[in-house]
Amino acid sequence: MQVLVLALSLILALSAPALAQTSTIDIGTLITQGLVPSTTHPSAASTEIAGESPLTSTRINFPTMLDWWVLDAPNQAEWTFVHPTLDPDKVEMDLILDNLDDTVCPSPVLVATVRAHWGKWGGQTNLQGAKAGEGYFLLLQDRTNSSHIYAESENFELRPAGAALTHKWHPTPDVASAQSSALAVGPTGSTSGARRLATPEWLGVVMAAVVWGTGAAK
Repeated sequence: MQVLVLALSLILALSAPALAQTSTIDIGTLITQGLVPSTTHPSAASTEIAGESPLTSTRINFPTMLDWWVLDAPNQAEWTFVHPTLDPDKVEMDLILDNLDDTVCPSPVLVATVRAHWGKWGGQTNLQGAKAGEGYFLLLQDRTNSSHIYAESENFELRPAGAALTHKWHPTPDVASAQSSALAVGPTGSTSGARRLATPEWLGVVMAAVVWGTGAAK
């Protein structure tokens, strides 16, 4: 019996290195073959826009869905340019206004040619052919390759000429003199003026009752 136990122990001792070697998993190989997802970089499907590198996170910060542009008025745009290989100082882009609804925007409108490192643009806009409406968006498009889109904004409204402006760092004129508590605060913490807080009707009733009660007590 002791001889059998010793024989089994010897067999296990000799086979252990071979078992350990065959059970070793090369994670790098599995990632390369697509069997194991890599967490080093974001998914290309979720970040790639028109051939853009998956590492790029260029984005248009303004306008957002809470803001709007106005026809024949000084409008503004703001962006953050990020690219793993391109120098922002040397990248020229076209700022394009577009809409999927051809009835309000028959074709894309070139707003301005900008450099990536500027980070923002502002100026009088002559949006030839565009009509007031919803569903507009901005594109930052490579100057020499129109199929290369660096970023796309959220959808926003284009309002008729003469409408109040909405700028990220300026409240609209009609709320400039209002109390600061009545201004809507945007995602970045600055007042966008795109929304105002309405006073509830019941608050007016309560205030009237307080005034009446104060007068009756005198």
